[in-house]
Formats: sequence, structure tokens, C-alpha cells
Amino acid sequence: MRSQRRSSPTSFRPGFTLLELMVAMALTVILGLIAFTGQRFMMNVIARSNERTTTRGNMSLVLDQLTKELREASTVNDNIGTNDGSPARPTYGVTLPVAGATRSLVDVLAGPPTPPLLAGQSYVFPDPSTTAVLEFFTVDDTGVKHRIRYSLALPVTSGGAYAGLATSNWVRKEWQPCCVTYRNNRWVGGAWTTEPPRIVTDQVITDFSATRVAWSNNVIQIAISAYTRNLSGEGSSLMTLVSLVTLRR
Repeated sequence: MRSQRRSSPTSFRPGFTLLELMVAMALTVILGLIAFTGQRFMMNVIARSNERTTTRGNMSLVLDQLTKELREASTVNDNIGTNDGSPARPTYGVTLPVAGATRSLVDVLAGPPTPPLLAGQSYVFPDPSTTAVLEFFTVDDTGVKHRIRYSLALPVTSGGAYAGLATSNWVRKEWQPCCVTYRNNRWVGGAWTTEPPRIVTDQVITDFSATRVAWSNNVIQIAISAYTRNLSGEGSSLMTLVSLVTLRR
């Protein structure tokens, strides 16, 4: 009788050893971590890029609006002038800054502290704010005179409590981010209207300055600055937009 050899049903079954499974799982975890880390890095880069774009948009918006209005500033002696305090200013036009001077953040604070700030410090602005980085006057098509003021401030509640960014969210701890404010009062019935300052930017502005350049009394230099985080996530850089405005009137 021919003998027959019976093979075990599991002799040639394909499979993996425990060691092979452990190596495969380890490689899967490593590749997953690499993919996750890369994705997180790209998401952070995109977020910081959007942050820089938003900040630049805030700065450009103010600079464009300010430039258009400033070019319409009028220098006229109407025997009324500014009528808004002492010393009397009978001729109105660009009244702040004065010729040859520069005004910026430090000129509109109520006092110390000034930048660079120390740990735990914060800016203090006068309440109500009557100072301005830039003040000028225009006359509209109906002959009404407007007193326009651009300045800096911090977000506050109706009770005057700080309502802005926490220190942990400042890009540079020694420079508290501020908002640019805008006030447009009208000369009506022998007095100025009392519209309060209006915030026109997010709380991202590091400094805002206006300079009456020494070489021309009809040219004003405007500079708006903001610290933004670098795309790499390491450190920060100062973004500044500058415009030279020539007065037309």
C-alpha cells in the first residue's frame, strides 16, 4: 500500500511574528507623529501668517483714512479758531504736532509707566481722553468746521476697567498693544459737539506717531507700528507703515 503523507493544515499558513507586529506598530506610531507634528507646524504657520495679515490690514485701514482726511485739512483764521482751551489758537489747520515736533504714544499717556514696560506694568490713559497724537481741522461742503483727532487708547468697560488682551497674549511684554482711536467733533451753534473717541483698530498697535518734518511745514510724516510673531514661531519683528502727507490747503 502506498503510504500517503498528510500535511498539517497550518504548515504553510502565511502570518506575522510578534516581533514583526511590534516593529510595524512602532513604525506606524512614528509616521503618525511625524505627520501630526508637520500638520501642527503648518497650522501654526498659517495662523501666524493670518495674524500678520490682519495686523497689516488694521494699520493700512487707518493710514488710508487718515491720509485722505489730512489732505483736506484747512488753515484758516476765522476769528474763532479752535476755541477748545488755552492757549488760544486763532488759526486752525494742523494743530498737533506743532511745527518741527513729533507726537507719539508717550505724549498721550496720563503719565508713567512708559515703554519699555516692566513685568506687571500697563499703560494709563487719561479719562476722558482729550489729548491726541494728531489733531487737525477741516471744513465740509456745507461750511461746517470739523475737529479731527487721532490717538491711542486701551479697550475699557463702561466703568473704566481694562477689557483688553491679557499680558500672556502680548507679542512683546514690554510693549502693550493699543488701539487707534478717532474723534470727529463739529462746530455747531458756537460750540463743539461731544462725540466720544471711537476705536478703529483691533488691539494690535505698538506705536503711532505724527511728525511735522523740519524741511517743510506742509508735509507730515505718519508712522504706525506693530510687533508681530515671526512665522517660525521664534521671536517677533516690528512691522511699520510710513506715509508722507502733503497738505493741500
